[in-house]
Amino acid sequence: MHNRKVAAPSNALMLENAPISETWSALLVPRLILPLAVLLGGNLLHSMNLLITATLLPSIVADIGGSYLMSWPTTAFVAASIIAATGSVVVSKAIGNRRAFCGGAVVYATGSVFCALAPSIVVIIAGRFVQGLGGGLLSALAYVLVRSLFAEPLWPRVLGLLASVWSVTVLVGPLIGGIFAGYGYWRGAFFAVAGAGGLLAIGAFMIFPASTGEDHRDELRFQVLSGGLDLRLHCLFVASERISSSGGQRRARHGCHRSIRSIAAD
Repeated sequence: MHNRKVAAPSNALMLENAPISETWSALLVPRLILPLAVLLGGNLLHSMNLLITATLLPSIVADIGGSYLMSWPTTAFVAASIIAATGSVVVSKAIGNRRAFCGGAVVYATGSVFCALAPSIVVIIAGRFVQGLGGGLLSALAYVLVRSLFAEPLWPRVLGLLASVWSVTVLVGPLIGGIFAGYGYWRGAFFAVAGAGGLLAIGAFMIFPASTGEDHRDELRFQVLSGGLDLRLHCLFVASERISSSGGQRRARHGCHRSIRSIAAD
């Protein structure tokens, strides 16, 4: 175990010049566990929505139609996520990291409400695009905020935790979608993540420090790191969801054809 004295960032949630232990247990202190939970929650909220619709789309199509557009909700979400992640530094410079993160959570929740209330697949696609804008900000700013909230010796561990969230997504996303689809209430999944987005915005506003004169060159370096990682992970998860969605689309079409045959037989 190694301890070193480091100067924390000007708005970090720790005492300046306090000894920082470069161990996992150093992240479990009360002043760090809450901001860490918010950052991980934002990354999880964004990443799990890449797969949550894989198990929801068959139910959505069976309810409101639009099987020929089944691939577009995912495409809209990913495209908006990349756009938002790319422009996150501009947004954080304009309004500050805390406001940008809270704004991303609110935008994400708004898009989720659009999806939950959607009368057609076109509105689902629009809602997913709005979701992607908010989620892209959350994911990118989670990496940027590491520098402001934690001392430098802890950065590799926090970044590792943020990256590991994507492995949890493989289980959590389809599981949540499957539970709501199994109960025949796909809209509830979007209401649930909308509520989570609202709670995340409140938590970030209460826990994160107000932005001060941050070094934007370091923020840009973290942004390039997060953007490259997000892009690679997006490609991986989009590919997996396309496979799942194509199977769901075939099942949905088979169900529709079977219903039509049964109606014709009657």
